[in-house]
Amino acid sequence: MRKKLLVLVLALVFCSAVPATGEQVVDRIVAVVNGEIITLFELNQKADPVVERFRSQQPGSLTEDRIEEIKKRVLQTMVDNMLLRQEAERLEMEIEDAEVQDRIEEMKTQRGWDDERLDQMLANEGLDRSSFEKNIREDLMRRRLVGAMVRRKVVVTNEEIQTFYKDNQEQFAQEKKVDLRLLAVPSVDKAKQLRQRITDGDLDFAQAAKQFSQGPAAGQGGDLGWVKWADLAPQWKEVLRSTSPGSMTEPFSLQGQTAILYLEDMQKGQVQPLSAVRDRIADTLRGPKFEKQLETYLQRLRDKAVVDIRL
Repeated sequence: MRKKLLVLVLALVFCSAVPATGEQVVDRIVAVVNGEIITLFELNQKADPVVERFRSQQPGSLTEDRIEEIKKRVLQTMVDNMLLRQEAERLEMEIEDAEVQDRIEEMKTQRGWDDERLDQMLANEGLDRSSFEKNIREDLMRRRLVGAMVRRKVVVTNEEIQTFYKDNQEQFAQEKKVDLRLLAVPSVDKAKQLRQRITDGDLDFAQAAKQFSQGPAAGQGGDLGWVKWADLAPQWKEVLRSTSPGSMTEPFSLQGQTAILYLEDMQKGQVQPLSAVRDRIADTLRGPKFEKQLETYLQRLRDKAVVDIRL
């Protein structure tokens, strides 16, 4: 903290001593949270990796407005984390040194790092062991606070679990597979015409796919082979639910084309019993409830805090 304050003081002295015109501000305060500051330098440390991740995923699509929006979201997260840490300190929640070291050892094990590798990664982030341990301690404090104030209020009932299990049986089928052929053509009318010809017996599905399909495996009569049900796109699952082996689906939209699937065969996976998937269902149902409770709790902290955003 002393180092960061020194950087801030030097930046303020520099800016006051040199005319602003033509100079770039290297650091300034972007938020004050109950008297505690967040600097532009700290924000950029958090935001730059996020911006770069977006840039690599969507090359050329990041505008200045989009970058500004990302930084504002990151800053809000930093403010929320600071509020949680401040509240944990107010409630005198303490984290033992042994807990910090246990968490560090857990992280090293998960990543396959030794102490030398850890120190190298910290150096790349501009951190030393002391700063890193401080960050770990604050993270553990926030987690303890959230557990005490939020997570304990999230309840998933047996009835909710049973209803979800009943309504989503296909999610719990082990290795359900379908043997498919695909016919894809440019227009809906062409797809309907070919489907009718196949139904009338003028040609079979494989012949139609080989002659007219512009989709995958056209040269093999549209034969996609066995495909795991879990790997199918939602629209494929939708049309196949009402289709029996040895029959075709209705035409449906597929990446700018109109497609028809032929279900050669199906292997129905055995549905896992509720006892085997209960915990997974509970976690699925708990997620949205937890997010809602956390946002409610954070809003209460925001409402009673003095927060000055200067970005």
